[in-house]
Amino acid sequence: MYRGAAVGEIEEKSVQNRMMSSIDELAWIGVNIKGSRVFVEVKERLDTKRDFDGDIPCNIVAIRDGKISGLEVASGQTTVAPGEFVEKGDLLVSGVMDSKVEGLRYEHSEGKVFAETLYKKTKVYPLEFTEKKLTGNEKKRYSITVFGKKIPFYISKRLPFENSEKSVKKESFYFFSDKILSVDTESEIYKEYIPQKIKRTVAQTIEFGKAELIALLEAEIPETAEILTKNVTYKELDGGQVEVTAEILCNEDIAMQSLIDKTEVLDYN
Repeated sequence: MYRGAAVGEIEEKSVQNRMMSSIDELAWIGVNIKGSRVFVEVKERLDTKRDFDGDIPCNIVAIRDGKISGLEVASGQTTVAPGEFVEKGDLLVSGVMDSKVEGLRYEHSEGKVFAETLYKKTKVYPLEFTEKKLTGNEKKRYSITVFGKKIPFYISKRLPFENSEKSVKKESFYFFSDKILSVDTESEIYKEYIPQKIKRTVAQTIEFGKAELIALLEAEIPETAEILTKNVTYKELDGGQVEVTAEILCNEDIAMQSLIDKTEVLDYN
């Protein structure tokens, strides 16, 4: 994919794979083309290892929604109990302590709070679609830009193939200084493909959607989480489409330390 690419030239799977491999912060990315629009859905990889030094007062908050299943609190005042539902950002263990004997003091809350968490994803799949099959043939075009003028090293401007995927690689080279002279090189790569019409049965579509969605969800789930159940449901839609929904129920530590805002201590009492 490149800037200004035609919608028909965008390969969803290719974009997903390239983005996942190049951006470490991504847990997963979904690319869906509907008409003339491209919808991109991303999920940030959450860092649950945000720990503060033992002498820094802090609370423990929920890193995601869930139903509390167990607590292992070493320090701090527990504010939730097993069976309670919490949302991301809710206070789980308070580091603000108040007693008649010692008065108001701040502690370094530490511990684990386990909860049942639900990961869910839904996608609509067509029963008939067109797939691009690469032939292995490709052509390259090169050009340079000097003083804002593009100089191509090819004669014909016609596309080398009737159907092709285009990718562009650009590099800049500076001489003397970055303000005096620069030469920009551009490589255009065209890969030929043959459009193939694919038809799937409802059962085949469900299996394909199940495999894809479960894989996306598993990439999002932390390695330390315990997977309890996996469930897939579907419904047939008008226009030859099937909506597939995948859910994974887990048990995981949702605790994350958070610095105490001493201007809002009343909220914790």
